[in-house]
Amino acid sequence: MEYPLLDGLIANASERKRAVDNLELLRAQLDAEVPEKDVEENLLLATWNIRDLNKKNRRGFGERLPETYFYIAEVLSRFDFVAVQEVNELDEWEKITAILGPAWDWVATDVTDGEGSYHRLGGAEPRSDAGCRQAGCIMQLA
Repeated sequence: MEYPLLDGLIANASERKRAVDNLELLRAQLDAEVPEKDVEENLLLATWNIRDLNKKNRRGFGERLPETYFYIAEVLSRFDFVAVQEVNELDEWEKITAILGPAWDWVATDVTDGEGSYHRLGGAEPRSDAGCRQAGCIMQLA
């Protein structure tokens, strides 16, 4: 398996190999644990609270590793529709959706008003002519 987008993000060859090895392990685990998409048999929905996505101070947890966006995109790609909580600013969400590629539609709400954490909700779904996607589930979020 090749991940050409990693080349620009991780210059060190051994770190890039580690990231690719981890992506392949993740992919194998997802193959074993997540049902295959089958428009005739199932609709795979997911919701994921990705802690502090693009928040400047991640409560002391620091910056994400560059390959983190690939791990997140790999998980998201297994579902027909995904809602993501804690999208603070759009930079990291846009990195993830860029990795998913042009075959995916996505949306993000405005930040919440008032007191609180000022999060957005993000949604992503693959473009297709089947199932829920025909009705444009993602457009229901907008």
